[in-house]
Amino acid sequence: MHCQNIICIRIRFLLERTRVKDYNSYQRVGGYRMRFLHRVVLISLILFCSVVVYGETFEYNGRQRSYVVAAPSSYEKPLGVFVLLHPNGGNGGTLLGSWAKIVLPDGVMCVGPNSISPQEAWRDQDNDGIGFIKALVDDVAKKYKIDRKRIYIGGYSAGACQAVRIGLPNSDYFAGIITYAGASGPGLGPRKIPVALIHGDKDTNVDVEGSRKCYKMLKDAGWPVWYKEIPGQGHSYNPSFNEEAWKFVKSNPPQDPPELVFKEKMEEAKSAFDKGQYSKAYEAYKAALATGVKKEEAEAGMKAVEEAGEKEIQEALKDADKSPVTAKSRLNKVKAKFKGTPVEEKAQREIEKLSGEKPRIEKKEGESQGVEKQQEKTVSAESLMERAEKLLKEGNVDAARQCLERLIEEYPDSPLAESAKKKLAGLSETDK
Repeated sequence: MHCQNIICIRIRFLLERTRVKDYNSYQRVGGYRMRFLHRVVLISLILFCSVVVYGETFEYNGRQRSYVVAAPSSYEKPLGVFVLLHPNGGNGGTLLGSWAKIVLPDGVMCVGPNSISPQEAWRDQDNDGIGFIKALVDDVAKKYKIDRKRIYIGGYSAGACQAVRIGLPNSDYFAGIITYAGASGPGLGPRKIPVALIHGDKDTNVDVEGSRKCYKMLKDAGWPVWYKEIPGQGHSYNPSFNEEAWKFVKSNPPQDPPELVFKEKMEEAKSAFDKGQYSKAYEAYKAALATGVKKEEAEAGMKAVEEAGEKEIQEALKDADKSPVTAKSRLNKVKAKFKGTPVEEKAQREIEKLSGEKPRIEKKEGESQGVEKQQEKTVSAESLMERAEKLLKEGNVDAARQCLERLIEEYPDSPLAESAKKKLAGLSETDK
């Protein structure tokens, strides 16, 4: 038997057995009341058995609260969260079916909470306000891997009004808002997030003028906003434009204000610095500096990274005269640790000093071929020594002597110069 048919039969059996009147103990699903089964799979919405619905509970303000989740049966990357607020007389599952098939392919799960008062949904701001929504998302995060940068909120009718009432002033928490047949005009939050509004022009329950005003307010404020007014549509739910609304929201990522970016980057930088992740810390401080907000704080952070690197360079150079190889190894570790910072360049210069390397001579534009040959790249002391030793093994004493003499001439301060002198002295004794 087909997987979907099996699930539908099982759900119908459960529904028939659990018709009750106590709303606090049971959930309404498809006109019936159903016992709330914590963490138990209830139904597959779409894509055969690849999407499942779970019932969940948690405590908020001393009360047991419940919600329904539509999520992929398996996933790899953290999921975005679309909180859907039901209308008066509805429940957490009212909007899940119409939205799950649209957002799940984009790695976003649907979460439908139940209002504290189903018949007067979302009017109690103490129990159904932003505090409740954040607690809801926190509970979801305990049970699923979620992406907190992709928290969306939406709703229908009373749920739509609450989505706007909560979403706009808390725009630093949400990534987007989608509403149907409901809007209000609270204050705007710290960052500009995409907002999609849908409303029927014949709605006699919630005046369409509210959505029109909200659209104008957001447009004037420079927010990314999309508005669809459906001709002849009353208050009844019409999901025809859900996909278009979602496409708009996901295509317009939130526009963070400089102050918010500065705060986030400074927190990121300090956390990385405390963990000794200096390269990451420096990049975050640079990003904070680029916002133009409190430049002195960001510059102080960058300086602290450089000072930490300078200390590590000095530590790496201890006893360098006795063991240059060890010192270079330490300096290479400093380079890796401070990659992308001025410390990396300083460490490289110290390595070059220990190696006795000279700057490379680059050909200048317009120089003749003869000059080009004369200005070849200078060979390092190590390379000259390796070449000399190889030539000696091959029995080419004259060529080896030339390499050693060149090493002594070009790198008189290099530790290898002394070795070269000893080898030359040995060759002279052999000649005798």
